Amino acid sequence: MAAVSAIALFLAVSIACVNAQHGASKSKVCANVFCGAGRECSVSDKGEPSCLCIAECKSHKRPVCGSNGKTYRNHCELHRDACLTGTKIQPAADGACQERTDDSASSVSLPVVCSQGDRNGLRGRLVEWLRSETVSGGWFTAGSDYRTVLNNYFEGTAGVDKALDSTELLQLIQQNPAVSTMSSQPAEEPGHGQLLRGLCVDALIELRTADTDWKLGFEEFLDLLNPNYTPPERSVPWRMSGTATAPSPWWTATAASAPAATGSAPP
Repeated sequence: MAAVSAIALFLAVSIACVNAQHGASKSKVCANVFCGAGRECSVSDKGEPSCLCIAECKSHKRPVCGSNGKTYRNHCELHRDACLTGTKIQPAADGACQERTDDSASSVSLPVVCSQGDRNGLRGRLVEWLRSETVSGGWFTAGSDYRTVLNNYFEGTAGVDKALDSTELLQLIQQNPAVSTMSSQPAEEPGHGQLLRGLCVDALIELRTADTDWKLGFEEFLDLLNPNYTPPERSVPWRMSGTATAPSPWWTATAASAPAATGSAPP
């Protein structure tokens, strides 16, 4: 009996060691691999990294309304569904979707697009604004450097989880109209500005979020707004409804199909 127990213990320890080595190997191989929203890095049998659809999202509940009219439990579930189905789905608004009752739901509208220029422009304006908030130290004042300014805004906006989701980052951005104004958005398309901001905020979070919770911790927030940081070009191909798969540096949603939701930000 003692011999059987010893063998069982040996096997358990061996399995634990193999799993630990596999985890360490995956972390090393995937350290410099960037996978887009809804995807995670996986290591093949040959030890090569690849981006696959997320196997499972965390169970936290933060409903979000997708641009496809479907309500998701959280942002991770939305982007996982987009990956699994091969379609482009973006958060249209925070909270559960509501059925549209106006005639505009059936109207035809051009897609709202957050290009790399829109994304980088929004980030640049945000960095410029926050850098202007720094205060040089003097005889009687300690001053506030850039990191301190970012920390103050982060703590004033982040929730109890000490992280910024897309809704909270959008709230921070909208504190300064000069930052939140999307100049490339046509004035004759009412309501598109709100959706475009949401798309670009989502694109910003995608740049630096390191896991599947679709939130920015303070260090990720700091990295994102580092003045010396150069955002990478978008290279992952998207499949859009009615079109063939092709590389595109755009984040897209159709305003006419984007349902309303409670708690959405003003246009």
